[in-house]
Amino acid sequence: MASHLRRPEREERTHALHRLAMLNPEDAFELAMPLLEDTEAGVRAACCRCLGTIRDTRCIQPLLLMLASDSAEAAQAGVLVGLEEYHSDEIGESLLGLAEKPNLSDLALPILYRQLWKYPSERTIASLHLALASSTSRQCRESIEGSVRFLTRLGS
Repeated sequence: MASHLRRPEREERTHALHRLAMLNPEDAFELAMPLLEDTEAGVRAACCRCLGTIRDTRCIQPLLLMLASDSAEAAQAGVLVGLEEYHSDEIGESLLGLAEKPNLSDLALPILYRQLWKYPSERTIASLHLALASSTSRQCRESIEGSVRFLTRLGS
């Protein structure tokens, strides 16, 4: 597995990350982490999805750092997909901060909005309503509306 993660072919590294996530060996975290710095955004995205799938809490901080530092559309989406597998106050704060000042790609925004339901608060609802008022993407609207419906029912 480790040798496939170091192969020069992007597709090979991406496929190896998928297999690593499925098998989830004890050293999955250590094997995957170097690929967060891969030159290919698609590989970085696959690494983030892998780190989400293995559900090792050591992955949270590197994923949050990546969310703040990687502007590649695929990587942003991959980080958010990876973070969907976790729940923490730190993640909630980061996601709400992004929802209040969205600077994510059109690919990543719906992924952000669809997971805000996990962080119920007045702040979350206000952020979602603000996004609903400004969002034009159909996919974003559906994600936002789904989270608002859930949080509204939760508050009833």
